[in-house]
Amino acid sequence: MPVLLPLLLASGCVQIVSGPEEAGTGESQPTASPQVVSPGGVVRTSDNPREVIRVVYASVANEDTRLACTMFSPEAGKAFAANFGKADCPEAITHLAKQVTDKIRYKNIQVDEQAVLASGGKSTAFSCALAVTTGPRLGEFALERSPDGWLVTGHRTEPADCSPS
Repeated sequence: MPVLLPLLLASGCVQIVSGPEEAGTGESQPTASPQVVSPGGVVRTSDNPREVIRVVYASVANEDTRLACTMFSPEAGKAFAANFGKADCPEAITHLAKQVTDKIRYKNIQVDEQAVLASGGKSTAFSCALAVTTGPRLGEFALERSPDGWLVTGHRTEPADCSPS
């Protein structure tokens, strides 16, 4: 793939999507993680479930609703929103972004191996296993491997104090 991607980029078959413009500069800022978009609009997510969770946290810090919500299946996006009392994924991301007190620390969260349990093509990520201190914990994520990378396919809340139920 390392050789194929530059060839596809040069041919115009795919494009790398950058982040939102920096206010007043007209310059595009990089997203939490680049995505490859095919002409059909298919977004390729990460090959690593830990990276998907990091991208969700970074997207909340950046209030990047588009990037965050592409990490979720439609059903998981609805569950995520409902678990935070919101109508849809973009509304939930916007709501959560307002609770972040230090965007740099929040978006650079370390998602260590002990935070994600993987078994074959399925994985579960636990926010209670993350050192989240400058914004909201985002709960428990179920992830599945798809042909386009890992995708969040389910979401549950975790206790606010992360104590066992």
